[in-house]
Order: sequence, then C-alpha cells, then structure tokens
Amino acid sequence: MANRRFTKDQMEYMMERHKSDAGVAKHLGVTRQSVQQQRIKLGVKSRLDRIPMRNEYIIKLYDHGVAVYDLSHRVGLSIQTINKVLKSRKAKDAV
Repeated sequence: MANRRFTKDQMEYMMERHKSDAGVAKHLGVTRQSVQQQRIKLGVKSRLDRIPMRNEYIIKLYDHGVAVYDLSHRVGLSIQTINKVLKSRKAKDAV
C-alpha cells in the first residue's frame, strides 16, 4: 500500500464495503497492518469504534417506542442482537 494513496472518502467506502481492515487488505492484496495504519492516518474509524454509538442509537429509539422488530430492520441487525444490546443496558442500569 506504500505506492497507493487513498482519500478519506475512499477509505470510508472500502471499510463500509469490506467491513474490516482484514477485508480491505484481502481486496487490495496487502497486509491488514498496512490498511490499519493508513486508516488511522486518514482518521477513519473502524467498525468496532462505532459500536457504542450504534448501541446508544438503538437504546434511544427503543426508549421512544420503536419495536425490536422495527429496530432490527432499521439498523440491519438481527432481533437477537438488538435484544442483547437492550439486555446489556438493563444490566448496566442495575449496577
């Protein structure tokens, strides 16, 4: 990837399409580490960095009366995953 230069928009597109540093690396034929370094240099967040924001969004919608089934379709996750997010929130509230 030393000879390839990407813009932030291009890197975000590749991360969205291939889902991970490893997926982008496989597509480009380079190492995961080189993709990670370039992604960090460009200031592009990984999917893992976005999970807390996604979970907050799910909880906020649920608190506003959106049904679990509708949430799963809106955010593209399974009903089981939505329920795990909501269950983990309840566990945090109990502590």
